Amino acid sequence: MKRATQFRRRKKMHLRWFTGFLAVATSLFLLVEAQPQGSPEADRAALQRAQEAIEQHRKGLVSVVVRTAEGFPASRARVVAEQTTSRFHVGCNIFGFDRFSSPEENSLYAKRFEELFDFATLPFYWRGYEPQRGKPQHAYRETVARWCKEKGIVTKGHPLAWTVSSGRPRWVEKLSQEDSLAALRGRITDCVSHFKGVINAWDVVNEPTHTRPWPGTKSTADFVESCLKWARRANPGALLVVNEYYVIQDTEGKGPFYKLIKELIRRNAPFEAIGLQCHEPRTDWYPLDMVEKTLKAYSRLGKRIQITEFTPTSSGNAITGSYHKGVWDEKAQADYAEQFFRICFGNPAVDCIVWWDLCEAKAWLKGGGLLRKDLAPKEVYRRIRRLVRKEWRTRFEGVTDAEGKVEFRGFHGTYRLTVEAKGMKKTVEFELVPTKPVQIAVTLPDGGGK
Repeated sequence: MKRATQFRRRKKMHLRWFTGFLAVATSLFLLVEAQPQGSPEADRAALQRAQEAIEQHRKGLVSVVVRTAEGFPASRARVVAEQTTSRFHVGCNIFGFDRFSSPEENSLYAKRFEELFDFATLPFYWRGYEPQRGKPQHAYRETVARWCKEKGIVTKGHPLAWTVSSGRPRWVEKLSQEDSLAALRGRITDCVSHFKGVINAWDVVNEPTHTRPWPGTKSTADFVESCLKWARRANPGALLVVNEYYVIQDTEGKGPFYKLIKELIRRNAPFEAIGLQCHEPRTDWYPLDMVEKTLKAYSRLGKRIQITEFTPTSSGNAITGSYHKGVWDEKAQADYAEQFFRICFGNPAVDCIVWWDLCEAKAWLKGGGLLRKDLAPKEVYRRIRRLVRKEWRTRFEGVTDAEGKVEFRGFHGTYRLTVEAKGMKKTVEFELVPTKPVQIAVTLPDGGGK
């Protein structure tokens, strides 16, 4: 009896001790979790570094020499250079194209898209794309892709291989492993070859480290490598992307996606770009230096980088993961998006940023659109447009010196150059690329004068 009483006392004491320990541990955990990430000073420093990198890596020198028809330097000639396209693409998925209930809404959606974007991601989710075997729904994508091509908008298909339910038609799930893998190979080959010339970029495999490999493949790396090889054979000139989410926190390059990319490179798998989604955690305001470090880590792998899906929202949810307080309203959405764009543009390995959903009426996440449900622009739409169509576009005006020469620094892209002197006018086009300065010699028509 005495022993039983002592045992009960010891048991109660141990229980109280464990309960107290658990409470302290929980409090410490919550305290760590609640600690805000980043600081105003760190953000300002990251933005300053980005601006310096933009000036260094996103611009190049253009030298223009103007001469008369007789070969003399044309002094005081007026030179105007206007950038017409950028090498850095800003895009959006175009899933809402021609999907509204009225022609007026469809027309306005297309107008808003064209006014801001030069890159479009088209939907190729297999379950909806080929619900009946052998009857892929090419027609709608062809219409969208050709409209984009007419407008000078680069297109990308998304995704070719994804092992979640929307990436597998029901008829595929009834096949043997061997036949299922053969069907996947046929699907990739058909899509890439069918759209060759109008869609020349593909998110080949989506979220491979968060999903299981395709049945019949030995490992994730085997699965991804096979898909890349099938896509490459179907279109040797296509830009191929491997796409993943929950990556932006991998500042040291030690996460599973980083390791997969390294393994694919070791195998010499055919792909050009690393796709980084930036949704998760969905209410986090990422510290800008964390984004900066992650981009640097992935850029060291030697591949191009695409921000494939980016969606800060105006959902009204509380902001998390940051010293910033308050909720995700339209101003917070615009502030963060602008800062994020600047950090990405500051890394020369990043080729594009793709926003995920243009309009609230068709948005995947509440508040994720750049337009409200009535297709009116939100503040974030105007901010991004000002960045990519004004601040990051070059328009130069100058006059030549006594030697007929004028120079300027401009953002990489294509240009229209107009030279005027003494009633004579000549227009030429050129491209400014990262590898070297551009030197342009312009000879005026007869009558240009000295």
